[in-house]
Amino acid sequence: MALGILGGGLVAVMAMFAPLAEVSRGNEDTLAAAEAAVAVKTHLQKKPWAQAVVGMAETFLVSRSGERLGRATDPVWPGHEAEEYFAVTVLPNEGLTGPIDQATLPWLAFRLRVRWPAAARGATGQRELIVPGSIHR
Repeated sequence: MALGILGGGLVAVMAMFAPLAEVSRGNEDTLAAAEAAVAVKTHLQKKPWAQAVVGMAETFLVSRSGERLGRATDPVWPGHEAEEYFAVTVLPNEGLTGPIDQATLPWLAFRLRVRWPAAARGATGQRELIVPGSIHR
């Protein structure tokens, strides 16, 4: 009888591992998505100001490893489509920046909408993370 109770308890404990592993994978993806957002923000910050302003409202693709980053239209992606994992769209925050000419502003406020997997655009299994950001001259 004791072995039956012990066996039932072990089965119950082992049944918890699969959901915990799924939650752990989801957390790893969310962390990697936040790192992809930081990579895009850093990429924009390194650009000359006029190019950074043009980068507002653009979509960037970032590989899961973070080693490959570029606009969705850049020549960095042909032949590497399998690496496209995060789609990061830069959404200007006009509520903070204002509607005035962005080229004359000392800083730009935006939101980074990170969606993954990028290959599943529009699919129900796609996840999303919104990260606030700003860059300055």
